[in-house]
Amino acid sequence: MDAGEGFAPAWFNLGAALSGLGNHRSAVDAYRKALHLNPAYAEAWSNLGGALGALGKPDEEIDAYRKALEANPALGPIWSNLGNALSKAGKSLEALAACRKAIELDPGFPPAWVNLGNALQDSNEHMEAIEAYQHACRAAPRLIEARLALGLTYKRAGSFEMARASFR
Repeated sequence: MDAGEGFAPAWFNLGAALSGLGNHRSAVDAYRKALHLNPAYAEAWSNLGGALGALGKPDEEIDAYRKALEANPALGPIWSNLGNALSKAGKSLEALAACRKAIELDPGFPPAWVNLGNALQDSNEHMEAIEAYQHACRAAPRLIEARLALGLTYKRAGSFEMARASFR
């Protein structure tokens, strides 16, 4: 491919296809080529973060999401991805802040509510986590991870009937 910036989307699309096939190492290479051509390509930074996370590289994943947000801080889903990565890395307070920013920017993005619920769980804020998961379930009734997280949180809180109801 030509080295011009116009080919960054082609490398991005190749990375997305490779990630979709589970070939995350090659996807990382493709995203890096896109970013070499266009260092301000927020979506490429974000997808690079996802591929790095799939390869078990949490610090690099977090760094890639931060670079995506440097390129475009107005993208709620990327704040949500950062929050999820921070939560998995045990950085609960940072995860909470990132998830709340995601919701501030895009309150209609159900995965942000799930990620907020997960971060709240990590902080032992079970009732607030339940509220976040309920919000996700109302916004996307078929979002399985929201229903599962809600049910498990009810179970942890000792509300077994509510747990059963959430799995229906």
